[in-house]
Amino acid sequence: MKQASLAIIGAGEFGTRYLQALREISGVEIRWICDRNIARAKDAAKDISDVRITDDMQDVCADSQVDAVVVVTPENAHRVVAEQALNAGQHVIVEKPLATKEQDAIALVEASKATGKLLMTSFLLRFDYRYARLQQELQSIGAVRNIYAYRNFD
Repeated sequence: MKQASLAIIGAGEFGTRYLQALREISGVEIRWICDRNIARAKDAAKDISDVRITDDMQDVCADSQVDAVVVVTPENAHRVVAEQALNAGQHVIVEKPLATKEQDAIALVEASKATGKLLMTSFLLRFDYRYARLQQELQSIGAVRNIYAYRNFD
């Protein structure tokens, strides 16, 4: 089975969480870590062998060995980064939200269609049994007008 070669764009808190999770999955190679702050990218990569570090998205886009790009940047940069990766021929996973403006989301969907590359918004909790159970319970009580929830990562 071929390994999936990934690039992580954004080495902040969520990028680091993605790195930790992806390193636990067999068949996944972290090929690139890209962040505007090169020191932060280097720090995120300190325990990963054979990973490339850059602060330039073009380095990632030029690498034909990258299968998919994981976009974990600030929300207002999602379109720019994801669109570059799609146009470079790479599949893209974008941490939610896909975009902060409707026109940006539409542009990303159009870029995905034009390039034939997959575009996915990461929202992993929809597959969590606790959320599925909550959805079932909420349907039994009628129309929900408002929900407040807090999720503690620790």
